[in-house]
Amino acid sequence: MNELKAWTCPHCVDEAKVLATGGTDGITPLWYVASNNSHIIVSLAGTNTKRLDSINTNLQFLSLVPLQEHFPNTLMSGVRIHSGYYQAFILIQDAIMSAIKSEIDKTATKEIVVTGHSLGGAIGSILATYLLLQFPDKVTGRFFAPPRQGNQAWADYVDKLSKGRIQHMNNFNDIVPHLPPRALDYRHYGHEIYITSWGGEEYISCEGQENRKCTGQFMRAEELIGSLVPHLDAIVHSGPYAGVMMGCVGDFQKVGDAGEEKPTKQGTTKKPQQSEEDKKKDDKKEA
Repeated sequence: MNELKAWTCPHCVDEAKVLATGGTDGITPLWYVASNNSHIIVSLAGTNTKRLDSINTNLQFLSLVPLQEHFPNTLMSGVRIHSGYYQAFILIQDAIMSAIKSEIDKTATKEIVVTGHSLGGAIGSILATYLLLQFPDKVTGRFFAPPRQGNQAWADYVDKLSKGRIQHMNNFNDIVPHLPPRALDYRHYGHEIYITSWGGEEYISCEGQENRKCTGQFMRAEELIGSLVPHLDAIVHSGPYAGVMMGCVGDFQKVGDAGEEKPTKQGTTKKPQQSEEDKKKDDKKEA
């Protein structure tokens, strides 16, 4: 977080400036707000699997009716939101909103981009929807493998308000987008971008919500388990998403069987190095 505040991370671009940072890395995810004068970026981290309070935010499946001050005109339509994600949103939205308003007052901001992965994608989806009410036509949401955040009425509310400006991208058999389960009355909003294979380059723009040709094809438990069996070594939840793995540098270096291409931390593909013994075998074959 110190590197982020000072903007000295390896991939930090010179033109950007950090406006605010926060989060506990527990009940609330780490987040930052940055700007390059024309665009404001709000980014939220995923679950810290080493902290029980971070994991517990995901496990609060009980849904709540949101406050009308956050999402007006939702009471009669029956909107309900995941209590853990909504309460985390409440804890961070004031600080994020203050940073955004201050920057907009000083610059000609054209767009506010909200992004996040996993837990950060779920809370970010709620945040982006809220920001759309404050800054219509300025907000874009791009989320990666978010869990579901609310019921059908919530999914419809997000789609109606965002008109496609809020999207989520999922790997082909990642289990996280299937949580919380539909059996508990949870549904995804639409505008999914579906990656057809792990590390693949085919991306499908999916029509409607929970499209059965996209992530929705693994809706039933037996279908999802069957799809996962051949890929138990894959870190599908971490990416790659458009060539990027989510997590710390070096965490996801991974190779499979000899000769098989696997995504690396940078999201590129790389064949594993041959052992000296294999090289000798190949040389004998060529001879």
